[in-house]
Amino acid sequence: MLDIKGEFWGEVRQSDKGSKCKYVWCKCPDCGNGKWTHVATGTMEDGITSKTRCLACVIVFTAKSRKHQAGTRRKNREGYIELYLNEDDPLAVMVGKNSRAVPEHRYIIAKQLGRPLHKWENVHHKNGKRDDNRPENLELWAKPQPYGQRVDDLLIAYLNEMTKEQLNELLARTIHASTQSGL
Repeated sequence: MLDIKGEFWGEVRQSDKGSKCKYVWCKCPDCGNGKWTHVATGTMEDGITSKTRCLACVIVFTAKSRKHQAGTRRKNREGYIELYLNEDDPLAVMVGKNSRAVPEHRYIIAKQLGRPLHKWENVHHKNGKRDDNRPENLELWAKPQPYGQRVDDLLIAYLNEMTKEQLNELLARTIHASTQSGL
């Protein structure tokens, strides 16, 4: 079917690469521009307009749906909590180029200091848990962090998780071992 622009809506073509895939020329439901759609996914509402968006409209739709309200939090792929900020927040200068989110642990330390953090400043989680952003678990480092944790921090976290009975048993075994060895 030929329209005013001279485009052949509904034209079906086979893939050039020798596969059995067929594509149909149809309209994007949002902008009305023409696009090739795989026949299997290109179900038509009126025989001309596809139910799937063109690439430009997909990008716009995705960007609109991904806008988070200021103050919302989410966990990213690396396990860190991200906090979405308003543009007028004084710490919004720490936000990445393509996002309105700042890692929450960096935000908490910046709030305590009363200034944005520099790029070369890192925030270390003492207990190694990336989503534990309590101020007492965070410390500011002026250089990149090595992987892992300090043994002292691990030992303190391990002892804090023990019950009184477990601590008493550990202490009794330690005292018994030291008396047996003559210390």
